Amino acid sequence: MGNTNKRLQAIYAKEEHEEITSNHCKDVAHKSFVSRPATEKVYLAVGNDEKQCEFFLLWAKNFIPPQKPLVVLHIYRPATTIPHVGLGAPMVASMLREDLVRDYRKDERDNIKISLKKCLQNCKVQAKMLIIDKHDVALAILELINKHKITTLIMGAKNRHDWKSKTSIILEKQANPSCNILYLHEGSLISSRHQRVDVCTARKK
Repeated sequence: MGNTNKRLQAIYAKEEHEEITSNHCKDVAHKSFVSRPATEKVYLAVGNDEKQCEFFLLWAKNFIPPQKPLVVLHIYRPATTIPHVGLGAPMVASMLREDLVRDYRKDERDNIKISLKKCLQNCKVQAKMLIIDKHDVALAILELINKHKITTLIMGAKNRHDWKSKTSIILEKQANPSCNILYLHEGSLISSRHQRVDVCTARKK
C-alpha cells in the first residue's frame, strides 16, 4: 500500500487465467497473478472537479493498456434544495412542484455530461460515461460493482498520504474481493486495495 507509480509496474494478463510475468516487473513490489480479460472495463469514479477529472483521464491515458475500455463514472446526488427565483433563496425540494425539481435536476445532470465531455475532449481520451443518481455514493458504487462485476475501480484521494475517506472505507470493507480499488491523488497512484495490482503503471511507449 502507498507505493508510487515508479514502484508499481504490474501488467494485465493477455489471456484469462494466465499468470502474469514480465522481465521489467521482477523487482516491483506489486505483481499480479490475477487474470483479466482484455475486454474487461476499467471504471474511473470522478466528482465535480474538472481539474481532478482530467488528472484521472491523463493517468488512465498513460497507464491503462489501450485495449481496456474505460468508463467514467459519476454519482450524481440529486439536489435537496432548489434555488427559487421569486423568493431569492433556496427551497427544500420536497416543498416545490415536482416538475420544477425534475427540470432543475435534469439541468444539473446535463451540466455534468457537458463537463465530462469537455474533460474527455481536452485529454483526448475515449470513454463511456455513466451517471448514476444516488444520495449515498458508497452504496451506489457497491451496487455497480455487483451489477457490472467491476474488477478495477479508480478513485480519488484528497490527501497524498492518506487514501481513507468515508466512502473508501466502506468500499474497502464491503466491496466484492475481486474488485481492486486504486487511489489517485493529483494524477499519482498512491495506494491500492490489493497488494497485487494488475494495472500497468509503466508508461506506455
